[in-house]
Amino acid sequence: MNSIIRDFKHHYHKVRKLMPDIANQGGFTFNLNFEEQKLSASIDTPNQETSIQFAVLMRRFLAHQSDLYYEKVLAFVRENAPHILTEDKFEKIQSYIGFMKKGPILIEIDNKHLTAEETYDLVSDGEFFHNDEQISSYLKSLSSMPVVGPVFWHQFYSYTLNGFSLISDLFDSISQWQNEDTERAVEDLSDAKCIYCLSSDNRFQSEEHIFPEGLGNDEAVLHKGYVCDKCNNMAYCQC
Repeated sequence: MNSIIRDFKHHYHKVRKLMPDIANQGGFTFNLNFEEQKLSASIDTPNQETSIQFAVLMRRFLAHQSDLYYEKVLAFVRENAPHILTEDKFEKIQSYIGFMKKGPILIEIDNKHLTAEETYDLVSDGEFFHNDEQISSYLKSLSSMPVVGPVFWHQFYSYTLNGFSLISDLFDSISQWQNEDTERAVEDLSDAKCIYCLSSDNRFQSEEHIFPEGLGNDEAVLHKGYVCDKCNNMAYCQC
């Protein structure tokens, strides 16, 4: 398959492995309080290292100029596997993208509505990933306004989290596509032979992890048809 898909899956696994840490540390929570006729807001996040790592890893899927920008990957799958990404599923994904771009909170500044995507881009360019002086100055002026600062960061992380949900759906579709290709290839291997015992008579129903799966390897895999089930299960093969 195309290198885009290989890189997408490899990078997705990096983010996925971080998600249990985010959940264990309480996730990203927006708090809005109104006490003594004063409105205040705050955002709780995982520790700084985890939060930064999550945002940095997801940046490759969310930056418009990135080779793995989610709309580029979506278009590639749509073009090359329309039987997997059916019209109905594609419309549902497009609907979710619309929700994701809009965001959970409507921000209006100077009679202009800022979407979650626009907020994400502002925070990214003015503070988190870059230091555009003009955007940075604009963000600093907004931070003096009550509630605005935490709302901006909430939008930033909400957009990032929703982006992970989106790429998870794309990952599932890509995995289905790859499984179909693998099964089709295995069906064509009438002369399948185990690379270890050289037998063609045993069953070939399992994948071989070149490095143990228990060590975190889910990429370096030989598909069905290369290693017989006996050798794959480390059983002695008498051939």
